[in-house]
Amino acid sequence: MTKPCLPEELLARVKAQLRRNNSSIDNSKLLRYANIIFDTENHIVKVGAKVVQFTKKEIQLIHFFLTHTGRLIPKNKIIYSVWNSSDFSLVSDNTINVTISKIRKKLGKKFKLKTKVNEGYILEV
Repeated sequence: MTKPCLPEELLARVKAQLRRNNSSIDNSKLLRYANIIFDTENHIVKVGAKVVQFTKKEIQLIHFFLTHTGRLIPKNKIIYSVWNSSDFSLVSDNTINVTISKIRKKLGKKFKLKTKVNEGYILEV
């Protein structure tokens, strides 16, 4: 690009570059639920247009629920899959409850994760 340039030309080039970059996003690596977008490759969660920060376990738990939407998930399966433990005494119910509570608070009311007492959790469709 020769300098000096016209502002209109610069703006047109920037817009074209942004269009090219946005079209290269691989949608197969995105999980969507209501107004939530989860980038599975970069472990980024957006609620609307806002990026929300999560801990590693919260990210793993969100990913687990988003890939099991509409299914009842018992706590022992969560412990085995997210905490990578077959010894269920190492992870307390309170640990799971607190982690899920933090996720609910950060994601808001559109994240419809329901607790089934003595059964597990279900992320409603």
